[in-house]
Amino acid sequence: MTMFITEIPAVLSDKSVRIFEGPLVHADTYAEAKIKAKEMNKDLVVVGEYIMAEKIMFVDELGTL
Repeated sequence: MTMFITEIPAVLSDKSVRIFEGPLVHADTYAEAKIKAKEMNKDLVVVGEYIMAEKIMFVDELGTL
């Protein structure tokens, strides 16, 4: 299972739009993450896959960042 990053736009009182971080969504695919995000809140947008530092270290065999 993979985690996906979400964002949500919000209209402020001055009519400007700000983008805020949303919750992480656990899903097997990007498409599934989009469905789960819409079930949570119709305005959530999936923007990418969350990659943890430990995963990067082992994949790249760096040992440190």
